[in-house]
Amino acid sequence: MTNRLASKIYRGRPFGAVGFLIWKELSNRISVIGNDEACRCFALSFKLNSGDTTIKLINVYFPCLEKADWDD
Repeated sequence: MTNRLASKIYRGRPFGAVGFLIWKELSNRISVIGNDEACRCFALSFKLNSGDTTIKLINVYFPCLEKADWDD
């Protein structure tokens, strides 16, 4: 990151990643399903209070390319 800041103007999220913010009280109902090596896709399973109902949460980062980025 230091090298990138020294050579270009900082904008956007140069190295991209995703994450979830979770209340500590809910952490016992959440399990990680998986993530990719580049940390641009992350999936969780969240168990609701009643029954066996679960919600799958998927967070994906899609970087946006501008014409200026293609010249690098």
